[in-house]
Amino acid sequence: MKIIKISHRNLNAWLDFFDNRAFADHKEWKGCYCTYYFYPRYDNSSDVNNSQREYAKWLIMNNKMKGYLVYEDGKVVGWCNVGPKQYYTKLLKPDQKYDGIKAIVCFMIEEQYRGKGIATAILKRIVEDSKKDNTKAIEAYPNVKAKNEYSKYHGSLNMYLKEGFIVEKVRNTTKVKLEIKKDA
Repeated sequence: MKIIKISHRNLNAWLDFFDNRAFADHKEWKGCYCTYYFYPRYDNSSDVNNSQREYAKWLIMNNKMKGYLVYEDGKVVGWCNVGPKQYYTKLLKPDQKYDGIKAIVCFMIEEQYRGKGIATAILKRIVEDSKKDNTKAIEAYPNVKAKNEYSKYHGSLNMYLKEGFIVEKVRNTTKVKLEIKKDA
């Protein structure tokens, strides 16, 4: 297993994953392209057509959508959408500061690779990388009432707790947060 950050260089591998394997067992989500948290759209994306696929490409090419790809046998089998919270327009509240906060908004693991620790491996990598950059904290929003794998697209609460995240209730949402302590 190899975990690599998304960039314009591996955009085609990411698209291949979303086009062909990510939702093979849940076709009604096939067109999401992990754009949900990027609505409302960025003003300067108005030249992009209305397809979510094209908007996702624009987000990656403009360094707004960040995250990690998981490769197995030369192909992408997993993805995590994680980046600076201020990039996720759906999460933003007026008059709040988001500097130094990363948000994890989605994990997608190909069906045959689920249950093998891939999401946990990505989470560990996120924490490791966050100790080396300007991250002060990482947030995620697990669905504690999830009844199936697709309801767990934010990651499971248990996975976060094992990595030291603390639960914070925010209205009707469960938010988990990990304060980042920098390596010496």
